[in-house]
Amino acid sequence: METFPLNHLPPELIAHIVSAVSNPKDLRDLRLANRALNELATRELFREVYVHIDRLTDEVEEQSLEGVVKIFEKYPHLVQGLDVDGYFGARYDCLCPFECAPYLDKLPNLQWVEMYGTYASGWSEEDYAGQVAGVLRRASLLTVPAERVLRGLRSLNLNIFTEEDPQDWFLGAFSAIFLIPQLQHLSLKGLTLCSTDLADIPSTFHHQTELKFLSITHSYIDIQALHHILSLPRALTHLELSHKPPGGTRRPPGWHEETCGPGDLRAALAQQGLSVEVLKIARWPRVRIEDSAFDLSVGGFPRLRVYEGCYRDGSGRFAWS
Repeated sequence: METFPLNHLPPELIAHIVSAVSNPKDLRDLRLANRALNELATRELFREVYVHIDRLTDEVEEQSLEGVVKIFEKYPHLVQGLDVDGYFGARYDCLCPFECAPYLDKLPNLQWVEMYGTYASGWSEEDYAGQVAGVLRRASLLTVPAERVLRGLRSLNLNIFTEEDPQDWFLGAFSAIFLIPQLQHLSLKGLTLCSTDLADIPSTFHHQTELKFLSITHSYIDIQALHHILSLPRALTHLELSHKPPGGTRRPPGWHEETCGPGDLRAALAQQGLSVEVLKIARWPRVRIEDSAFDLSVGGFPRLRVYEGCYRDGSGRFAWS
């Protein structure tokens, strides 16, 4: 059953109810009821918070007595969802959502976070990006359990891009994002993965996270990095990969890809073969013709029920067009 938003009650209705109560005892009961409703409404109103970076910056500079900063200070325990928006009229004019960094670890019951905007472009924004990376590290397996933050975080969606061509951000210090143990839904867009990413993660961290849904789209995906990433979840069920077209001048500076083919990709996917149910792969780079087929047979992928991809399933289990 849908709940009626308490903040939408017409003032006239409230006035009518109060005027109809003449008994002092009833008025006292009404005040108690109003207090209870106010607490309920407060919990609902601040359960999910939308933050526009432009307004957040103004509030901080002006030391505003209202707005999201005051919500974070007064009701941090009520905030379960955080939507950070850096949109500012056009893609090339967007702002860095990492400016919310000082407040992230102050929200003990945070369950989901979405961020949209440009990667840090100035020195102050680089500092904010470093702070976000630090918070993610303190939320990950790289930090001892007693000192971890964001313990309730279940979903993270980052749509980040740079102001220059190519519009991508390197994983780098953000690699701990794949090591948050209780995270179940992770969606990344515009990312650049290199062969060195997560290469130094010890095998004791393999199959230790609760990640179920992983989407890395509109990104540069190195096959070695993908292999490292897929070694970490205990039982991934949904995987979506979308690689940018190879070649051209739009590659991130310093980035190169190892030649990979269907066999290399299947070897990476096989780490989650027993649990994956949905697999979507688009625009993978440089396919080398190999003798080994891209085999999605029941023996290797027993739970797979949906496959949409740029490689033909060698087992014939899934139609391909």
